Amino acid sequence: MDVEPTPTSPKAKRQRELEKLYSDKELSQLHRPPAANGRVFAAILAIVIGVFSGFFGGYFFYTFFSTELTESVPSIQVDRNSRNPGTVLSDEFQSQTVGVYLAKEDLDASDPVSNLYHPWEQLSAGVWVTSDGWITAPRWSVGDLTLNYVAVDSSGSAYPIDRIIADPASWLYFLHVEGENFPAAEFSSQEELIPSDSVFVVERNGRHSEILPTFLAKLGEVSPRDGSGYYHTSDEIGTRYHLSEALGEEFQGAPVFDTRGNLVGIVGSSAWPANEVFPAYHIRSALNSLLRNGEVIRAKLGVQYIDLAQTQGMPSIFSENLTAGALVYSDAENQALAVEPNSPAETAALAKGDIITRVNSEALSEIRGLADLIHEYGPGDRVELEVQRDGKKRSVEVILATQK
Repeated sequence: MDVEPTPTSPKAKRQRELEKLYSDKELSQLHRPPAANGRVFAAILAIVIGVFSGFFGGYFFYTFFSTELTESVPSIQVDRNSRNPGTVLSDEFQSQTVGVYLAKEDLDASDPVSNLYHPWEQLSAGVWVTSDGWITAPRWSVGDLTLNYVAVDSSGSAYPIDRIIADPASWLYFLHVEGENFPAAEFSSQEELIPSDSVFVVERNGRHSEILPTFLAKLGEVSPRDGSGYYHTSDEIGTRYHLSEALGEEFQGAPVFDTRGNLVGIVGSSAWPANEVFPAYHIRSALNSLLRNGEVIRAKLGVQYIDLAQTQGMPSIFSENLTAGALVYSDAENQALAVEPNSPAETAALAKGDIITRVNSEALSEIRGLADLIHEYGPGDRVELEVQRDGKKRSVEVILATQK
């Protein structure tokens, strides 16, 4: 129930004063304060005006300025078929990789499973290097040359290996099968690679492959001959790439690819774990010789040497203050003479203590050792060696022979 205020109370007095104020003719233009629903209407009206302003403003902007902006800002297109190592390249990696197995000679017509090639029976991986059936793999993949072997591709097809050719300057074998249109790998060049480059190692596992992403830790480090410490021979390729992590024996023969899909090299070792990769450019030179001659023919110089670029603290009496070069020296532990008898080096009068610093115009370096440079040439080629002896440099011409 509403209670009227007492006529003499302060509240009643204020009410009478307000009524008098609004009834005054001089203040006829003054209006009473709007009710609460007036504020709601004003807010709705402001929202509507804002929406229409945004619409017509956007229409005006794109009508008069969109053409100019389109011409000044280049468009960006995404190629969904670009070479992505995680998708497109993985298929190429697998198709270019094979498994090498001991051939199953006696087929069992009553047991189909006994005729299969199981992943745990794989001797090594390999990689197609020509479209007409040549594969490269480590020599440990076919240890007994009197036995028969097969190559199994990513489709599960088995191909008898009909020829095995050795590279006399390395542990590479080239295996051949009959056929054509095989997915041969493209070779990378040494100039395209730098340490820390991302690479992918393909571990062959039956019809499927595991792709291990890793990095190149070192390029061109020269591995000494087995058990020989710092000694190398000019007739054997010792250069290897090194991965950032060691691998197990299941990676024997595994191809290594770069992010462009090109072959960097293949993993191979006689002792595990290992992280060494035989470089693709040496595979290519051996393959070229094979295709040209029907066998791999390598050049011969005939010296034992210490690679100064791979040593620390070499006394100046031996190094003559040089930090790179091939110090011709005898390997007493392996009873190897500094200069091999009846070799091109002996004919050219090279001697123990000489330091070879250049082959033709190219200087020896940490990533390009003497054997690296010699094997860019073939038997019968004339090369000019820059040799330092007792502090004096001289040029020596050598005619390279053929390795037997």
